[in-house]
Amino acid sequence: MIDIPYGKSAKVSRSQAVHLKEKFEKLGKSFSLTLKCLLTDGSQPIGNGVGPALEMRDVLSVLRQESSRPRDLEKKSLILAGTLLEMTGEAEEGKGIELAEKILKSGKAFKKFRRIIKSQKGAVSDSRLKLGSFSKDILSGKSGKIGEIDNRKINLIARILGSPADKGAGIYLRKHCQEKIRKNEQLLTLYSESDEKLAEAIKFYKKIHPIELK
Repeated sequence: MIDIPYGKSAKVSRSQAVHLKEKFEKLGKSFSLTLKCLLTDGSQPIGNGVGPALEMRDVLSVLRQESSRPRDLEKKSLILAGTLLEMTGEAEEGKGIELAEKILKSGKAFKKFRRIIKSQKGAVSDSRLKLGSFSKDILSGKSGKIGEIDNRKINLIARILGSPADKGAGIYLRKHCQEKIRKNEQLLTLYSESDEKLAEAIKFYKKIHPIELK
């Protein structure tokens, strides 16, 4: 299974994604491979975190079924997992998402995740997911609705902050597309291990405006 996110600020447009899908499926057929491509919405970051520690916090939140978990990440994960379950014959066609959701809600997915981490000599611990020592809340300059979040610009800012080399660096999005926001309400939070990188990222954020309000 191949996931192809498309969108205005994604790596490919919808027409390019369709073209890639056809190419991949043709290639798979020539090698007698069972291959399926899913075209998914890449118009904004999935989940709240952008950066290693922040993204892992999102993943753990979904696996633990916490009330604050990012629902968009959960939804996409269920679609991908459900498709795989159908492709492998573990679920009937059209029943994959339902089975995936049942596994997630039962805690089996989190238990399996812990086993995989343990087998690689790792540990699932929130204490190891420390965020950057320097942070800055970015507030909305006006009230309105989130119209667009530019993936490329957000990723550029995350890199200036030190991500992914600095595991605790990155961006935590407080709002997503179509959500309402009030003036002076938190829009996002920047994290870095360097005061200088944080200052540079703030300056760059103000210059490129990665989030558009309607």
